[in-house]
Amino acid sequence: VSSQKCIRTIDIDIIGETDRHLSFFEMLGNFSVGEYFKEDAIKYSYEYITEVLKVDKDKLWFTVYKDDDEAYNIWKNVIGVPENRIQRGNEDNFWHMNIPGPCGPCSEIFIDRGSKYGKDGGPIGGGEDRFIEIWNLVFMESIQDQPFQVIDELPKKNIDTGMGLERIAMIMQDKDNLFDTDLFKPLRDALLSQITVNDNKYEKIIIDHIKSSTFMISDGVVPTNEGRGYVLRRLIRRAIRAYNQLNSSNTSLTFLIEIVIDMYASSYPELQDNKDKILKLFIKEEEIFQKTLNKGLQEINNLISSNKSITPKDAFYLFETFGFPYELTKEISAENKIDINDEDFKIRNAVEVWQESINSHVGNIREFATSNPNLYRGQATVTQFSKTGDRIRTYKFEGFYPQAVAPIDLSWDADAIEEFSVTWAYDYWTVSGPTATGNVPS
Repeated sequence: VSSQKCIRTIDIDIIGETDRHLSFFEMLGNFSVGEYFKEDAIKYSYEYITEVLKVDKDKLWFTVYKDDDEAYNIWKNVIGVPENRIQRGNEDNFWHMNIPGPCGPCSEIFIDRGSKYGKDGGPIGGGEDRFIEIWNLVFMESIQDQPFQVIDELPKKNIDTGMGLERIAMIMQDKDNLFDTDLFKPLRDALLSQITVNDNKYEKIIIDHIKSSTFMISDGVVPTNEGRGYVLRRLIRRAIRAYNQLNSSNTSLTFLIEIVIDMYASSYPELQDNKDKILKLFIKEEEIFQKTLNKGLQEINNLISSNKSITPKDAFYLFETFGFPYELTKEISAENKIDINDEDFKIRNAVEVWQESINSHVGNIREFATSNPNLYRGQATVTQFSKTGDRIRTYKFEGFYPQAVAPIDLSWDADAIEEFSVTWAYDYWTVSGPTATGNVPS
């Protein structure tokens, strides 16, 4: 068995909007490799929930993968769960890592919190706030060559389960949401004593993101513009912006970091050991971002008040001129009922980069690709057109910029070429939409 600290930011934009999403959580689990398998894993989980935690068995619901008759029959015939509380799911009930390797069906355990939290219908079809997943049992039994394409069985089948501590705490403490449990209450109480405006969404963003940031810095992550460093930077900056919405003075959020460390130091003593480092890095990032935030907010508020809209061009201007993060522009826009097209923004960003490459590095895209820090990773295609509009030739560049070197040098025939067209393919999808045009330098 284990308890693991986890960071999840794939759905960072809705943290604060719901009562069940977190960026930091502790995952409880039990494991078995080549020993007990499906039936015992199901028995152990049911016994722990109903006999140790004393959760009312009549409130429990269960899902299994659509083809997993074995798990279905164990729940029904061995455990004795009524058929109407066992549902068959599709891809959500099949675990894999999105690459060739181990995979298998999973069975999830939910608790029905009652009609005040949403409509009936069970985990598949019912209200998401009503039917809360508390435990996922993964039955690792197969090998896939691509997602959901099983090609063989594992020589030793194994068990990997996960129960969110925060969610089971909410159930055991009979709270309406995660943020009312004792895992968040000290943070929220301290925050409420420091703010002049109350807003449930911003309060949840702050106390969740501060907890995540504290653990990430302690584990050696520093704010940067790439990878996990950018995840940290985004968490910190989203918390700072939320705090500014609730507090007119630019005071530091470090008072909440101190509380996080006090709350978790007995379980994670490295937090206390790294306290000075955590506070120093956080304060530095606060100071850097506060200047960007103040200027960016002034500009974005002007755009909203004068134009009643924010275009992809505006978002790029805020990013390029003031370093104002696009994600924050998009979030502020959404709060003002304004939608920004992600793909248009990405096209504009890519076009600006390639226009610069043509204007500044005629005949040598390779030099530009290896030196410009703003290039996205993926593939780029540059197409040359004649003055009559006929396509002359297309150049493709593949790699992860700026580290990769473009495979060829691109030379322009200034006499024959009047316009260029740029399309951009990202990591796992292709941008579609209008091509961009611009003058090729003579």
